[in-house]
Amino acid sequence: MAAIRNCRNLSKILSVKNKSFINFTRTYEELVPENTHEFFRNDFLPSQIKYLPNLYPKTKEEWNAAAARYGLHPDEYKPFDPVRNYNGDYPDLPLISYEAKDPYYPWDHPATRTNHGEALPMDFHELLGDRQEYGIRQPIEHGKATLIGWSVFGVFLILCYLMPDTNQFLMAKQYPGQGVHYTFELK
Repeated sequence: MAAIRNCRNLSKILSVKNKSFINFTRTYEELVPENTHEFFRNDFLPSQIKYLPNLYPKTKEEWNAAAARYGLHPDEYKPFDPVRNYNGDYPDLPLISYEAKDPYYPWDHPATRTNHGEALPMDFHELLGDRQEYGIRQPIEHGKATLIGWSVFGVFLILCYLMPDTNQFLMAKQYPGQGVHYTFELK
């Protein structure tokens, strides 16, 4: 323990850019000061700032305000882990694909099967109707996928072997006094 403490002190003094060791020994609050988020927020227009996530909620009042902002009950609201992937107070929502939602429900946006103001998962762009169906179809087992791949490759090889040879070869003929002439001849 003393060695880790000494290394931590050396890390603070000598190696400022040793990010892997810094992430191991320090907490998120030491790595990212509070004003960093305000600095990045200044790059956006005022009309865009209201759509950005706020800071990670630390008190019960902030937790309830964040849950109300995203239209969730405070018991259902669970933000992303601030140490692993920091997304502010944005909720960590389950992935529910387009195919898994009720097609007969009167959606506000039927193309994406979402309602206006609904909080969406961070990877929502991967769940649209022309992309993957998360939670609907079972993935193909590795053995079955390998068998399908080798079958397609085998059929291709058989077709290549059975195809007639239709190449036309370039034949060189030399005529006396005229030089070399190239002609195409069928086999």
